[in-house]
Amino acid sequence: MRDFRGDLASFTTENIAALLSPAAQDALELGLIEPAKLELRSLTRGAPARLAALVRLFMLGDVVPWQQVADALPRTGVNFLLESGLAVSPSEDSVQSRFDLRPISVDLDGHKREYWITSDLGEEITGKPLLPDHVLGVGGATLSLLRLTPRKQVGLAVDLGCGCGIQAIVAARHAKNVIATDISARALDLTAFNAALNSVFIELRLGSMLEPLKGEKIDLLVSNPPFVINPAAGIEDEEKIMQYRDGGMADDDIVSGLVKGLPSVLAPGGMAVMLGNWLLSDAPWEDRPASWVDPKLDAIVLQRETFSPAQYANLWLRDGGINPRQNPGRFNVRLTEYLMYFEAKSSPGVGFGYLAFQKPAVEISPDDTWQQFEKLPDGRPPSGQDVENFFAAANYCRGQETPLALSDEKFEVQPDVTEERFYRPGEEDPAVIQLRSGRTGQTMPVGQYFAAFYGACDGELTAAQITVALSELLGADVPALAAELELPIRIALGSGYLKVPQT
Repeated sequence: MRDFRGDLASFTTENIAALLSPAAQDALELGLIEPAKLELRSLTRGAPARLAALVRLFMLGDVVPWQQVADALPRTGVNFLLESGLAVSPSEDSVQSRFDLRPISVDLDGHKREYWITSDLGEEITGKPLLPDHVLGVGGATLSLLRLTPRKQVGLAVDLGCGCGIQAIVAARHAKNVIATDISARALDLTAFNAALNSVFIELRLGSMLEPLKGEKIDLLVSNPPFVINPAAGIEDEEKIMQYRDGGMADDDIVSGLVKGLPSVLAPGGMAVMLGNWLLSDAPWEDRPASWVDPKLDAIVLQRETFSPAQYANLWLRDGGINPRQNPGRFNVRLTEYLMYFEAKSSPGVGFGYLAFQKPAVEISPDDTWQQFEKLPDGRPPSGQDVENFFAAANYCRGQETPLALSDEKFEVQPDVTEERFYRPGEEDPAVIQLRSGRTGQTMPVGQYFAAFYGACDGELTAAQITVALSELLGADVPALAAELELPIRIALGSGYLKVPQT
């Protein structure tokens, strides 16, 4: 594998971007591979030709002349691809890959790292619907979860439902031990190959959801579970069930079961981050996911978007290769199944979003946990640093014996935050004051007292000094003012408007 890594040294996202024209790159974003094929077939000499051969072979599914592949892989040669099962030889002088293999650039705390990830070929290359045991590559959901994951050093990290294994492979950079689980043996095989290709060791376990993790105490659990709500759940029909997205359980039980089981596997201080969706009802959207969360867990649940029954059905039917133009009869049958399902559940649709949890390091009462349920502005995904910050704020506030506004802490505002004030015509006092995070786009409505307090948090004055000075300026009672400031200070710490003090 070392020689193969050496052959792939120039096969990077930066080099590929420089090789392809902007028009070809834009076409690839749309799933159109022919423009890139036409460009690269014209490159026949030197380093560009060697890189072009790798891109054509591994990313575009092209049939590439044997000698061009041999030139691009001087250490391992074509025979390595054939013997390992990565490629086949359609004719005695050509090679074609059986898998998608491409470089993925991941931003870890401001540092870019490159990984090579192997997965199954997509429909745009095979021209056929995906098979039930299809293993996905790196898409938008995968990148969102990578961004959502905290990157502090941990003992044991778990990638539950690992697929191609990229979450586990990236976690190996900051975890002493990593376990990857999946219900698909084929997914575990690809994860094993990708781990070896990227020089990391991962323990692989076959099984469903938390079952392979009994007895473990996990410091970081990462999961993009097969959460798609499917009216065909429980039906033994491979045409309807796709392993990478359909968990085979009713309703949103995949996500709810995973959330409910977290207290049994998380270590004290352990965190879990995942993607998921939930059925909507006439009640507030947060009621359903909130009912899954153990009262002694800290939690953030952010709803990114919602789908009507027809939108949800259309999204996942097309994802499974059921297209209304190519097969209108089959599409309409499946669509009707979805619509009847949502009608029977009296559900107006599905909410999708991000979930993060922390098991506090010490035993606490439910009154002391932090649980936040919020709609995400503009669909901007939160970062692992945002998740860490929220839980650090919870830990910090639980450790304070005096009101925060009367403490000796010298709070500091985050440098990316701006303050916005809105006035009604002719009035001197603002009708609305809000803080806006430049990093996340989130806003926090505040009152005049907290706005004044926040503006004085320069890292020089203690919270108590600011509160006392405000009480004198406003003629307010100090304890009453401190009580009014307590909640917004906590929210500002948890949402990243104030820096969480180091403890």
